[in-house]
Amino acid sequence: MHVSGMSLVTLTETFLRNGGPRRWPLISLRFLDNQELLDIVEDVVEVIDDLQQQVYSLDEPDLYVDPDTPFEVYQQEIRECKEWKKNNPEIWQTMFKDELDVETYAFCLLPDTTRAKLVN
Repeated sequence: MHVSGMSLVTLTETFLRNGGPRRWPLISLRFLDNQELLDIVEDVVEVIDDLQQQVYSLDEPDLYVDPDTPFEVYQQEIRECKEWKKNNPEIWQTMFKDELDVETYAFCLLPDTTRAKLVN
């Protein structure tokens, strides 16, 4: 019994009924010489290099942004406090009078870790 499930006799009969080996195309096998093999290998290497370049060019750009330094965070907080004071002068005057300057208030609003880095 053959893998296909047909008996060997049935396979042989089908093979001969379909023309057998005389209907097969004539193929002459020729072995490649060393130069032909080298040319084929070089072509394959070029294709692989091109593919690698395309894959690497598709990489996402580096999206890492350096975090602000503690001093930059403090400067930003001062700008925001000055803007808030300018936009809300009545509230600022009611809450702080003239006893508190913007820089001190901005410093108090900073996170503890940022404040600690600025002090040291």
